[in-house]
Amino acid sequence: MGQKPLVIAGATAPEIVTLLEAINDDAPTYEIVGFVDDDEARLGQTFCDYPVLGGTGLLADKLRHCLVVNNVAKTAAIRARVFKKLRGIGGAGFPSIIHPRVSVRRATVGDATVIHEGCVIGPGAAIGENCLLSFHVIVAHESIMGDAVLASPGVILNGRVRVEEGAFLGAGCIILPYRSVGAWSMVGAGSVCLEDVPPHVTVFGAPARVIQKKEPVAK
Repeated sequence: MGQKPLVIAGATAPEIVTLLEAINDDAPTYEIVGFVDDDEARLGQTFCDYPVLGGTGLLADKLRHCLVVNNVAKTAAIRARVFKKLRGIGGAGFPSIIHPRVSVRRATVGDATVIHEGCVIGPGAAIGENCLLSFHVIVAHESIMGDAVLASPGVILNGRVRVEEGAFLGAGCIILPYRSVGAWSMVGAGSVCLEDVPPHVTVFGAPARVIQKKEPVAK
């Protein structure tokens, strides 16, 4: 079988290109057609040597045969809204994109989730759809990650941690075993969570403390 045509939604973060190229170096899998982006200023430009073809509406017509990767990660809420929009437009599917050196044996990974180089996914772990795990994230055994979670570089989830939908985990934060992070909450960079994090809050520090309460995210 030949390479599958694929477009990247969001001409913003270049790391997705190096990830896809690493997958193709290991086993030719995807033909990177280019980017779609609703920012009209990007139309006709190139990003990481690939063309910005036009807006996301192309997925309903000219690019409907292509697989789609959601490369939008400004916030978890924005990533979730973009994915909902992309699903409503079309495309041929939303594969999980996992670095070839990352083992997900005895773990489950949802559609449209992106896992970068150096991550460790333990046995029994479950990662939802449309998540983004940046470099060197550790998800230890039997930990559960809901949909649309963003995990920054160096995050550590110890055994049997639960992270609910839309949470944002800052770089290098540590969640101790059996703890939970509530939906749409934010854990600041370098924080250590000794206790459960409620939904819709921002926590920071070692140990982590609530520093801000947030409005519930409208879906």
